[in-house]
Amino acid sequence: MDRRHLLSTLTTLPLGIASASVAAPPWLLDVIDVIPYGFVQPNGSITGVMADFAQALSKACGHPIETRLVPIARALQNINRGSSDLTILLPVPGFDSEVQSIARLTQLEVEVLPRKGLVLDSRASLRGLRIASLSGGAGYGMIADLEGVLHQRTNSLSSMLQLLRSGRVDAVASVRHSLRQGLLEEGMRSADLGAAFVLGRLDLNLWATAGFAQADRTRLAEAASKITRSGQAAKIVAQYANNA
Repeated sequence: MDRRHLLSTLTTLPLGIASASVAAPPWLLDVIDVIPYGFVQPNGSITGVMADFAQALSKACGHPIETRLVPIARALQNINRGSSDLTILLPVPGFDSEVQSIARLTQLEVEVLPRKGLVLDSRASLRGLRIASLSGGAGYGMIADLEGVLHQRTNSLSSMLQLLRSGRVDAVASVRHSLRQGLLEEGMRSADLGAAFVLGRLDLNLWATAGFAQADRTRLAEAASKITRSGQAAKIVAQYANNA
């Protein structure tokens, strides 16, 4: 009996029978290996925004969730193929149509960060600028769809920020947490750049593979609502925002 069949069987068994036979296996949730969303501590444990959300969801619904750190492309591949149960991602391209969001956990700001001396105070002020963003990243469409913007595609946060530092682009765009962490890793300071302009917000969602049981979807949706209403979701994000 494979993992997916076992999960389905346990979900349909009466509670007494399921508990008496074998404990339900943990749900497997892929965390992307992008700081501050997911990274490994010196002791080997996985931490970060998405790892903390997984822990909070597990506690709120009373079911163990096992986390695994993977690249974003692998997280999409796994959730599409059913080799993971869950993942937490912004609305990036690549989800199969059958993969559905269970719940929104929070919203994250997408910023446009310009070179020093450039003032951004509206969407109109972005016209005519060359702005770099990640090809497969969250917020890609927000820049690509802007009228009058010269869009520069990049494959990594590092290369995107190097383009900004060298003056080859006027600005870069991504989620605030990622930009701030990228600046740290590249040895760049916010003081040496212009003031960021908030372009909009994106939903950070909990996603489930197509074969995930409806009863468990409902259970997790209720858990997500609980941690959102209690303010726990905001605290998780704020913790890493302060470090970004």
